[in-house]
Amino acid sequence: MVHLFRPSSSHWKRAVLEPLLLQTSPAALFSTATAAAASPSYHLLSLLKHHSIFTHKTRPDIYLYNTIIKALSNPELATEAILLYNRILASDLRFDTYSLPFVLKAVVRLLAIHVGRQIHCQAIGTGLVSDIHVVTALIQMYSSCGCVSEARQLFDGVCFRDVAFWNAMVAGYAKVGDVDNARHLFERMPERNVISWTAVIAGYAQMDRPNEAITMFRRMQLEEVEPDEIAMLAALSACAHLGALELGEWIHNYIDKHGLSKIVPLNNALIDMYAKCGKIEKALEVFKNMEHKSVITWTSMIDGWLYMGLEEKPLKCSLAWKGIGLSQMKSLLLPSFLLVAMLDW
Repeated sequence: MVHLFRPSSSHWKRAVLEPLLLQTSPAALFSTATAAAASPSYHLLSLLKHHSIFTHKTRPDIYLYNTIIKALSNPELATEAILLYNRILASDLRFDTYSLPFVLKAVVRLLAIHVGRQIHCQAIGTGLVSDIHVVTALIQMYSSCGCVSEARQLFDGVCFRDVAFWNAMVAGYAKVGDVDNARHLFERMPERNVISWTAVIAGYAQMDRPNEAITMFRRMQLEEVEPDEIAMLAALSACAHLGALELGEWIHNYIDKHGLSKIVPLNNALIDMYAKCGKIEKALEVFKNMEHKSVITWTSMIDGWLYMGLEEKPLKCSLAWKGIGLSQMKSLLLPSFLLVAMLDW
């Protein structure tokens, strides 16, 4: 049923099927909500949030609430997830260790720290704050909202710690730019995974400390931890700053070997890295091989030419104004003479 609510579906299909969904059994609602959570459909989620779903003759249980809250906790419908959570509070149901992490994701989307603090108090009142998943979600919420000291208080007050719990605190410090404390905690971790490494590497890159970023990336290589996309983006940024071509080429080979060459942000970073390392032809090769290009792709390539002192190259790039719209072109941070020349070609 989920595919019938996708934006491509006609209005009459939704008009016919919405009443059917509202009259169906709780089990069917749960199945539909689960499918929506796995592959969010805006139209279906908008329907599932409606009051009529929860005035069904058979009272919905906490599992249905949790599933729909999870599905709603995306940027477009995060407010609805919180409102639905409030309906649990108004009912005779009790939220559980799944409800809180799901609704806290919505809180993070909205940076609604006041709501997060209320949920924290509710977790304390019910004793659920002792659950590892709940306290990890609270740490992520506080750190994402910039309240890293409150996150650290939670961290220090818990004796049972798994790798996700440590990662939440390490990433929390990195997000607010306190990469030294992030590194200190990282070194204390009894167990690490790629998320642990990525948080520190990205933190160093974010704070314009490329030497430390590359040192950590090389150490990750030695410990045979497979880098993820974020770690590679951070490392490529550091390579571009330092002219570390050898490591940049290693990352490029890794991307090709693992079938990641269609990921646009990685290609954009490769273009920037090669250009900053003086290998403009390699940057152009990556650019030409890309099936899909974003505004940042064009910006990276043009910036690379300008960085190399090749101001005439962007003007000769006949594709630049065929595959990109006028409004997008105006968003490029180009010298005015280049932008005028390109738009008047």
